[in-house]
Amino acid sequence: MGDPMIRRSLTIPLLVLGLLGLVGPVPAASAKPAPTPPNDHTIKVVSTRMWRDDNTITIVADLKNTTKKWRKKVRGVVSFYNRKGKRLANHVAYPEQTSAAPRGHLSLKFYDVRTPRGFHHYRLTFTSKVLKKKPVGHLKIKVGEVAIDPDIGGLNVPVTVRNRNKFRVRHVAVVVTLFNKKGKVLNVFNGYNYTDPSVLAPGQAGSITVYFGSHFAGVRTVNVMAEAGR
Repeated sequence: MGDPMIRRSLTIPLLVLGLLGLVGPVPAASAKPAPTPPNDHTIKVVSTRMWRDDNTITIVADLKNTTKKWRKKVRGVVSFYNRKGKRLANHVAYPEQTSAAPRGHLSLKFYDVRTPRGFHHYRLTFTSKVLKKKPVGHLKIKVGEVAIDPDIGGLNVPVTVRNRNKFRVRHVAVVVTLFNKKGKVLNVFNGYNYTDPSVLAPGQAGSITVYFGSHFAGVRTVNVMAEAGR
């Protein structure tokens, strides 16, 4: 994505690992679906992946800002349909990133969504707004050894972010996305993603180890983005 939204990709050896994911019964919808959500075509879906755990469904998406301007307040809606194309329900989600660079990528995760009975396929739509002021730049990312946790399994992605600005930055956070060898998204980390410390003086670095407990089988590329506020 380039400065000021810092992005770094790391290619690692192919992992042969068991992929978790159980298919369970789907609960019935409890409410009438809202009107069809709008789609302003500013955000494009590059690739998606879906899995079911117990009675829920999770959808991860690799997205791209199709415009030449920074975007903010990106909002995603997943609409569920039955085999006949009847819309059954909607669900809203937001990316971990607060903004998207011109032509830049971002990641979105609809996590543990209850789906309606009769679900057959889904459709994603997005809206966003123009961000007039560029985010903080000059954040240097260093990715450590990406490896299986020796004690509990899962995938560890250690990340260090250094503030190369002449001013203090705060709310320093990272977003880690996993891709397979074909460039298809596998998973996106969701949860507490701030570095320790999350307020960095000029030249100071903060770190975090992002952990994926499942859905990382076949990972080849690890993409890390960092952002911060003033």
